[in-house]
Amino acid sequence: MALTRIALGLARCPASAATLLAGTIRVANSRHGREAVAFGVHRNRRSPYGALATALVAGWLLGGCSSGASITVDVDVPRPLVEPINAAVGIYYNDELRNYVHEEELVDHGKYRIDIGASHAPVFAQVFDAMFETVVPMALVPGDEAPADEPPADETPADDEAGAGDADLEETDAATDSDAAGAPPVRFTRPDGSKPAVAGIIAPSIEEVQFAIPRQTGGEFYEVWIRYRLDLYDTNGNRLGEYPVIGYGKANKANFGGLGQASPALNEATMWALRDAAAMLSFQFRDQSESKDWLAMIATRNAYATPPHAVGQ
Repeated sequence: MALTRIALGLARCPASAATLLAGTIRVANSRHGREAVAFGVHRNRRSPYGALATALVAGWLLGGCSSGASITVDVDVPRPLVEPINAAVGIYYNDELRNYVHEEELVDHGKYRIDIGASHAPVFAQVFDAMFETVVPMALVPGDEAPADEPPADETPADDEAGAGDADLEETDAATDSDAAGAPPVRFTRPDGSKPAVAGIIAPSIEEVQFAIPRQTGGEFYEVWIRYRLDLYDTNGNRLGEYPVIGYGKANKANFGGLGQASPALNEATMWALRDAAAMLSFQFRDQSESKDWLAMIATRNAYATPPHAVGQ
């Protein structure tokens, strides 16, 4: 039975098994006869290490070469070279985004843990600070919670409604009241409790993390996909729409040696996924249909916060 399980282990991880075993078991001739040498340690009565090494490799093979990885990602992104939008915008980070950890167990490949929560605020801060003239950190009024999947409110009144073309800002806010969408508005505030002087509010959230390792795909790369959603609010807390952001990163296993490569390779792939998401957001946001209505709304308000504040402080 043990030999069968070892054979299965070799079948599951032939490349790793070859790396581990190549050159480690040799047969040497001496005047005292043939002597087995495992892992460079003479296997004889005087040394217990040969038996220990044999037990270690057997345990590795019996376990199906499951290793797993646990990483905490710490990444910096360069400031995007984009023309800032001439508006003050509030940014709200929920606790899930700030503390996000992805945990997953892959059959025959171990347990994986990817901690990216601490990187989110600095990464988004760098992006939003470049995208908008002024960025203001936001909080929720105590007791409120931003709904995860509330439908966007209908921002624009129907063309045949009387006075639709002449509505002022207050009437527009009434028209976008999310009571019509079945959800109350979210009450945003500044961290100190003061009323924010902003034209609109963005609340990023994380929806999904996926990853793949070479032993799964048979390929050469560790790959990571991260999907975010930006909820777009007016100043009254009515959700007007959402904007999707997907980041992808990969790392070639050949750059990380053999055994123990999973953690550094997965870390690099995750860092590239975060950088890719930052680039996609900064360069594509103003040109996409999902954001154009919200951008048109904040352009009519032209509100500014003084002095500017950096997100994440």
